Amino acid sequence: EKGVAWLVFPVDVQPEENPEAWVVDPPNFERISSEERAVVSQGIGEGARSLRMIGCDLQTALKPDDISEELAKNCFSQLMASAKYLASGPHQSLGLSCWEAHQSVEQVLKLMDRQQRSDHLQIHELKSLFAKVEGVAVGVDKSFIKVIPSSSRIIKIRAGEGDGVNPHEAYRIYQAALGAIRECCNALNHKMRMRNAAFKLKQAPWLW
Repeated sequence: EKGVAWLVFPVDVQPEENPEAWVVDPPNFERISSEERAVVSQGIGEGARSLRMIGCDLQTALKPDDISEELAKNCFSQLMASAKYLASGPHQSLGLSCWEAHQSVEQVLKLMDRQQRSDHLQIHELKSLFAKVEGVAVGVDKSFIKVIPSSSRIIKIRAGEGDGVNPHEAYRIYQAALGAIRECCNALNHKMRMRNAAFKLKQAPWLW
């Protein structure tokens, strides 16, 4: 439409998007069976949708003070750092991936707590942090607590001590954190919702 532009905040994968194109150093998808390729593509799309939902929800979540703003910012940045370390390959990076995943969940639980009482528990144990907000954490599956290590173990993992983690466990921890944060962000109080929002804007005449 002439003279009109759309500003869209997509959450779902759009028809013109190809999730396989988002993979850095991808495998040869042509050599993978159609069934396996469909599973991989679906997984990439679901991951992208979760990240978009989290990004939109954190932007529109009520933040009563500067500390809340910082918690929201750190939640997303640490979740992204977890994925970066997970994908980097070296074994020592797996511990950092798990640490960042734990930290990102910690941030969103503290933000949820802060929305309710303008304060949050000064602890790092996810089980205790979730127990404090469980009454308002509508739709949040607390099974992530069984997957993401305790605060004492995560410190040892980060330092390379104890039994450590293998790639499979590190991936499970990241996925658990991703799901928990998505659900927690959905349960936060919001000024508005922006998921898949679209705004029709009138362009300046000189841009026609």
